[in-house]
Amino acid sequence: MIDDKLQIPTFYIQQVAEQLAESNVDIDKWLSNYRLTFKAITSQNSLITIGDFKHLINSAVQLSGKSDFGLMVGKNLGLTTHGMLGFAVMASRDIGEAFNLIARYLNIRTPLLRMNMEEDDSYLTIWLSESYDLGDSKRAILESAVAALCNMVHHIAPELEAIESVSFPFSEPLSVDDYRQALLTEVFFSSNKATIKIPRDKLTVPLKMGNQSTLESAKTICESELEKWSLAQTWHHRVRMILLNGDFKFYSLAETADRLHLSSRTLHRRLRAERSSFSKIKNSVLHLKATTLLGNSALSIKQISEKLGYAEPPAFRKAFRNWTGMSPRTYRKTL
Repeated sequence: MIDDKLQIPTFYIQQVAEQLAESNVDIDKWLSNYRLTFKAITSQNSLITIGDFKHLINSAVQLSGKSDFGLMVGKNLGLTTHGMLGFAVMASRDIGEAFNLIARYLNIRTPLLRMNMEEDDSYLTIWLSESYDLGDSKRAILESAVAALCNMVHHIAPELEAIESVSFPFSEPLSVDDYRQALLTEVFFSSNKATIKIPRDKLTVPLKMGNQSTLESAKTICESELEKWSLAQTWHHRVRMILLNGDFKFYSLAETADRLHLSSRTLHRRLRAERSSFSKIKNSVLHLKATTLLGNSALSIKQISEKLGYAEPPAFRKAFRNWTGMSPRTYRKTL
């Protein structure tokens, strides 16, 4: 798939390597399978394809022999590991501001995940979803991201015990206590989403490390990095993010081009230059949303079909079989 050929920063591969080293894995040999060296992955401008990144994570989990490998990686990520975003979080006035910063600047650290926030009278719920099909690496990547976010909160507000609970969209492992000890909170499994729940009254408590001057300096640098990142993105990625962030409103080529301040003809030409097309990207997004709904919701096949904009379930079943080689019902049974 073209998505697997897109390139992302190697920021966190170093931490994966360090975690593997604790299991006495030969890091140089592990990296050489992907034509990489330790020096290369620690370079500030180093990039790797999403396909290779997923393979690296899968092989790391297998080599470690630990099903909760992603959890351990995320738990050991310090605030400064996240670059200037980490310094901005550290200087935030309160937890609410910290998460707003993370949501805004997450892409400068990893474009693989999206972070959304939902607030009601009692809680702020942060939930993570994949921007690309992560395949078998999804569990480890989500575990790592959730653990890293929890680690941030525990670091900036250790006295608050701010995290009410965490949930994961996969079945309960044998080592549930390991998760509770690593995340320092109640953990639930077989949820629809990967979430972190924080009581609203904890969001605005002033943080001891809050520093307005440091915060503004860090935000300025983050904004600069975000602008550079945005300008460097392929048109394929820009179109994909628009379709993903549209939830279940699927924009046409003309509507998408308008949001990018281009004509339909220009957008078509730029995507073709990248050996992509609007229809390919839309199909990829539909595939991702379909597998997510099948795995993380109780919606019927008919309801999912309607939600994704298919006039009739047979049309959805045909499209799904083209994507995966199996029917939606069979796919759901394999989960």
